[in-house]
Amino acid sequence: MGTRGAADEEQRAHFGQERQPHVFRTRSAEADSPYEFYGLGPLPGDVIERHGSVTTYATAASLGADWLVDLVRSNSQEDAEPVLAIHEQTGALLAYTGRTLWWTSVPGQEHSLVQQQSFRDDDGRQWTWQNEIIRDVDENGKTYDWEAWVCVA
Repeated sequence: MGTRGAADEEQRAHFGQERQPHVFRTRSAEADSPYEFYGLGPLPGDVIERHGSVTTYATAASLGADWLVDLVRSNSQEDAEPVLAIHEQTGALLAYTGRTLWWTSVPGQEHSLVQQQSFRDDDGRQWTWQNEIIRDVDENGKTYDWEAWVCVA
């Protein structure tokens, strides 16, 4: 997912180790933190549920969005791999690398020159893409940020 300003090389190596896709849920109101998270951000295959809204993650290449890979690589680093956040309830998509938002799409509401971070679904419900940032402390006492684009009502 790229480098994070608050995370040093040791943390990036630790959190970048192979892990299986995971579902991160909203916790109960009694929990010490309202949201499950691990590491620096979601990896392809992960699912994040926030108050009933579900976002899944995949690489653009794995979904055959070669035009998006080409767009990002021609305007960024040659090996940049865009990640797609996919909102399960609406089918809305958001493509990003690190903290850079590249493209959004809302089914039936595509506007080629507009990045729709806020939109209404067919039932009139308002949704917003938000960059969730959670500051945490690792087992060695060093701070780092978890960061994830999630779609919430």
